[in-house]
Amino acid sequence: MKTKKLLLIVTLFSISLSSFSIGLLISEDFSSQSWADEIKRLNPTYVRPATNTTFFGVDSTPLYFGKYYLNGAIVIFDGISTGNLTNACPLFESEGIVHADTGGVAVAFRLRSGTVAPVTTTYLEFPKISSAGMITIHGRCGSTTASGTISIQKYENDAWVNVKNLTLAKSNNYNTVTVDEIKTWDLDIVDSTKLRICGGLKFAMLFRVDIAKHIKADLKISIDSATTIKTSNAGNIGTAVGQYPQADYDIFSEAIDSANVVFNNVAATEAEADAANLYMTSAITDFNASINDVGTGINTPKAITIKQSGRQLTLNETANIAIYNTVGTLVFKQDNVKVTEVPASVGKGIFLVKSGISIRKIYLNN
Repeated sequence: MKTKKLLLIVTLFSISLSSFSIGLLISEDFSSQSWADEIKRLNPTYVRPATNTTFFGVDSTPLYFGKYYLNGAIVIFDGISTGNLTNACPLFESEGIVHADTGGVAVAFRLRSGTVAPVTTTYLEFPKISSAGMITIHGRCGSTTASGTISIQKYENDAWVNVKNLTLAKSNNYNTVTVDEIKTWDLDIVDSTKLRICGGLKFAMLFRVDIAKHIKADLKISIDSATTIKTSNAGNIGTAVGQYPQADYDIFSEAIDSANVVFNNVAATEAEADAANLYMTSAITDFNASINDVGTGINTPKAITIKQSGRQLTLNETANIAIYNTVGTLVFKQDNVKVTEVPASVGKGIFLVKSGISIRKIYLNN
């Protein structure tokens, strides 16, 4: 690992934001055929509601697609007779999003209304996801004369906590167009979380919901992994075989500090977070590769043949051995052996066995 690599993060930060995109962890449109099939599967008596006039209350007990809880109803609009909806708002024209089932009408999940928001007796509950960045809701207020609300909540400390109340305009504001109302909010949750959307002051229709991965989620994983490697090798610094040079350990520590600066910067962009993650993963690779393969003492290490039979290792002559896991942590060491049994406490998986200048990859599966 070279010190000049610390400059890489600065260069990468100049990359345009448009060069990156964050994946969606949740993306559901109730007009899709998959939703039509699932609603019917879990509601055997389901009859498609009359367009624009009625709704069907769905069973709130089962998990839809094995991951969503629904407590509300299904409604349908044709986008013609009432001026309600078939198309997504112009903001999403480039994505080609249109809310229309095979019959050409928009299907929505209906949240009930109440006198005090949030109305927690009606909701769309999502499964636990790894993080949560921007949420995008395609919806409509059910009232023609007054605006309504919907609420976003997250589950923490064994209770649902309100994150944001979003206002939906009265539907008369849209009565001459066939587009939905788009509401977005940056949830800014970098760790795993569980979310739901609840009803509000007027009944509301949800046509589509998208939740993006937090822009710093991958960076956090890389920083956590690097920190674990650094901590586990704090006492494994030196010039002996299987140790890490002090200089490389210091550079690795600086890389973690640099990545943390980006992670802790609330104004950091998606491009900056991606660049810092790329830098951090490269630093991990470089640090793992910096492990001493050749001793620096007076005695020249000997080439040793290492043979494996199950958990038994046989050397061609008596020598010292050290076994490392795939992140470079020493998990077993034994001196002056020719035949040895790798203890079960080492675990299963792929490991590196070092003896002198010899390195052998082994796989333990029992």
